[in-house]
Amino acid sequence: NASFNTQHFFTQGGVFEVCLIAYNNQPQCADTVCKTIFIDHNEEISLLIPNVFTPNGDNENDNFVIQLIGAELLESLEVKVFNRWGQEVSSSRFDVQSLVSEIPASSGMTELVVWNGTTTTGKKASEGTYFYVISYTTKAGETVVEKGTVSLLM
Repeated sequence: NASFNTQHFFTQGGVFEVCLIAYNNQPQCADTVCKTIFIDHNEEISLLIPNVFTPNGDNENDNFVIQLIGAELLESLEVKVFNRWGQEVSSSRFDVQSLVSEIPASSGMTELVVWNGTTTTGKKASEGTYFYVISYTTKAGETVVEKGTVSLLM
């Protein structure tokens, strides 16, 4: 536009080409400069990850649930859980965009049930410490991996 203090807010991360065209009162006397910029919205993505859950059927804290802020900035998210021997006991892949459409716009928080305490064979997992690997890809194309532990108590 023709204003002196033009601003633009990028709602999504990514790589963009931004151009500035400066001219005096005569459009034929113009100068243009373009620059490719990278907008990173990762600072707005936050995972709240509990360190314990109790799948004992009392309807309190029965699942390993991750709270996600900034889901609209993600393309994909995957969570894998491993026992102390490194064997995978759970794997969850989320279609983040369908989750975003299901949550109220005002809440900004998405809850992801990533593990119910059973193994891939359907058996109850033993009490103990498990390791998780969370991998997500932003709309800007960056892949982020977070690792940690969660305790399963009965």
